Amino acid sequence: MGDPGPLVSCAWLQENWIDKRDPNIVLLDGTFHQPMWQRDADAEYQECHIDGALGFDFRVIRDTSHQMPLMLPPAAQFEKQVGELGISNDTHVVVYDNNAKFGFYSVGRDWWMFKVFGHDKVSVLDGGLPKWVAEGRPTVSSEQPQITPAVFKATYRPHLVREMGQIMDNYHIKKEQVIDSRPKGRFDGTAPEPNKSLHSGHILGTTNVPFTELIHPDSKTLKSKEAIKEVFEVAGLDLSKPTVLTCGGAVVAPFVAFAASLIGAEIPVYDVRLSVPLSL
Repeated sequence: MGDPGPLVSCAWLQENWIDKRDPNIVLLDGTFHQPMWQRDADAEYQECHIDGALGFDFRVIRDTSHQMPLMLPPAAQFEKQVGELGISNDTHVVVYDNNAKFGFYSVGRDWWMFKVFGHDKVSVLDGGLPKWVAEGRPTVSSEQPQITPAVFKATYRPHLVREMGQIMDNYHIKKEQVIDSRPKGRFDGTAPEPNKSLHSGHILGTTNVPFTELIHPDSKTLKSKEAIKEVFEVAGLDLSKPTVLTCGGAVVAPFVAFAASLIGAEIPVYDVRLSVPLSL
């Protein structure tokens, strides 16, 4: 198979998964929907997914002891739950999600979780399930297939994660430039957050780079590397400087981290809801 890189096309997946069923690949449907959208990712998976794809739910693969939802799980828990999906350290993981509005939404967090726990053999399907379906490629309706468990050993990478204390300290020392990945209305405070318990607005001193700016508005595929660079440059950001990404719940910020990785920037993500005081 060779290394396909971090972003794969529908044509590549058709050849290497549907046609050849490469045994080194595990395909994951990592769809997540915000509660306000009133969509059921589990039901949608059963109704329509790429043949052989397994459901990957970071609402389940999370730190259940933490009061905040969607926090990264302990390494041992990630090892166990990923191993139960038949993923080993030798597996090439391909992830996609199902969001026709944006093209990409939760898949960035799926990618980031594997990177945080030391797994570099992970790729994102460009355009996700909507593009796959639009191209007339095969899907199935079924429950999760039988899985042969595997052994996965995690290597936690703390440099890819920021916690609340680090964000608060950074406000005073200004060591890292902070990028807020939410849509402009939520950043400005003119649009509500998907989670009603959170207020929109932003931490003072942050720069807004909406994740949608990195996606082609028509094809819902990722923009070119040159266009990605331009998005950050127009925002006045130099990604050679220390940088950290935030959003409302560590869902879309990892997608921006993914896009930035394609142009050689490794940016950590704040792994908690935007619950630091906005007036910092």
